[in-house]
Amino acid sequence: MPRRPALYITERSFTLVGVIQLYIAASLDGFVADVDGGFDWLDPYNGDDDHGYGEFIEGVGALVMGADTYELFFGPLRDVSWPYGARPTWVFTHRSFAVVPGADVRFVSGDVRSVAEEVRASAGGLDVWLVGGGDLVAQFLDAGLLDVVRLFVIPVALGAGIPLWRGPIPGALELVEVSGYEDGVAELRYEVARDPANGAHAGDADADGVDGIPGAAGS
Repeated sequence: MPRRPALYITERSFTLVGVIQLYIAASLDGFVADVDGGFDWLDPYNGDDDHGYGEFIEGVGALVMGADTYELFFGPLRDVSWPYGARPTWVFTHRSFAVVPGADVRFVSGDVRSVAEEVRASAGGLDVWLVGGGDLVAQFLDAGLLDVVRLFVIPVALGAGIPLWRGPIPGALELVEVSGYEDGVAELRYEVARDPANGAHAGDADADGVDGIPGAAGS
């Protein structure tokens, strides 16, 4: 089963902290967007079956995404409403962006370790959704901060596009659950393996440093 929320205990208090999870869709050949950064290929799979998204988003207290992902979804060329309500959304960027009206967007930069604790705290004990893109996912993996991967494999081969992974995955992913849907979509749930000696993610070089089908791209 997916990893349970962690209970962090100090001398004075205890805090229930949700997991940080990557929740994303990819084609059979491993792309999250087409060569133009588009998601039209996902439209046939955004029907009545939300593939568990409703239940998932109810358990999300905060989101994290990279600059390219934010711009792709909510940039000036996108006429879309903010879909995440009052949930804090952390955007890692060195650029300046307008904030989508009604959104709680928090722009940050630097090492993901430096803000991880604040991001978790902002989720209010619920999970943190790592939306993407590939570069930011790699940073969370390298820092040992990603707990769960929920990958929706769409029965489409794009041939080219923006890849899900930007490089090797440090450590190992443990497959904990597989779900299938009538439209051919398969959900694979992985937990990021941890080193039993110190509780850090396997392969972590610095353990102390500590709607519908999802999609993301960019950094």
